Amino acid sequence: MGASSTATDRVRPSDVMLVSLPFGMLNSPSLALGILQARLKAAGIEARCRHLTLDYAARIGTEIYNNIASGFPRTTDLLGEWIFSHAVAPKTAVRQRAYLARTLGVDGLEIEPASGRVVSKGPDKAKAGLEESLVELAATAPAFVDYAAREILRHAPKAGGLTTVCQEHVAALAVAARLRELDGSVKIMLDG
Repeated sequence: MGASSTATDRVRPSDVMLVSLPFGMLNSPSLALGILQARLKAAGIEARCRHLTLDYAARIGTEIYNNIASGFPRTTDLLGEWIFSHAVAPKTAVRQRAYLARTLGVDGLEIEPASGRVVSKGPDKAKAGLEESLVELAATAPAFVDYAAREILRHAPKAGGLTTVCQEHVAALAVAARLRELDGSVKIMLDG
C-alpha cells in the first residue's frame, strides 16, 4: 500500500479493530472476535473484525498455510512462530538453515559448512525445495507485518485487539510493534 490514499483505500472509521493474524486456522475463524464485536456494538462501540489470516493465506497459498497452521511438521516445532520471528529479529542464513534442517528432519539433508545451505543427499530434493520456500516466507514476514499494521490503521481505530492463540503470538507481537511505530496513539490489546 502506498503513502497516498485513494477512494478505495478509505473505509468507515472504527473505534476498535479486532484482528486475527497468521497462523490462525482458516476453517474455524475466531469465534471470540465475533462475540466481542457483538458485545462492543451492544455497548455502543463501533468495532470491526479483520481476519488477516485470509490475506496471508492468499499470499502464500492455502495448502502451505493450512499445513503450518495445523502444526506441520510437528506442533512442537512452531514453524509459524519461526517464520514471523524474522519480523522481530532477523536470523542469519546459518541459523535459518540449522533450524530448518532440524525441523524438517535430517533424512537426506545436510548443512554445507561453507555456505550454511541445506543440501539434499539422496532422494530428499522435495525437502530442500520446501526449505527454500520457508526461507522465502521468513524473508517476506516483515512486509506482511507492515501490510497488516497499515490495514488496521486504515480504519483509524482508537484501539486494536490482536488474537494470540496457537501460532499467532509472534505475528501479534510484530504487528503490535509496527502499529506502535506507525501510530503511537492506538491502544493495543493482545489476548487469546
